[in-house]
Amino acid sequence: MHREVYHVPPQLHDALHFARKSDFVREVLGERVVEQFLQLKYAEWSEYQTQVTDWELKRYFAVL
Repeated sequence: MHREVYHVPPQLHDALHFARKSDFVREVLGERVVEQFLQLKYAEWSEYQTQVTDWELKRYFAVL
């Protein structure tokens, strides 16, 4: 069987979306593992989005 090779997206959210649609990932890891993994990683992504970085503090806090 011939499979195309894809590059994993560099952003976590995009990589999770890619994994969710991947039949290969589900075949290798199994449905239950994939769903639990994705649930945890989407929660991690959601938490990450609410963080303020040092760069943002230095760039924008100085304006105030």
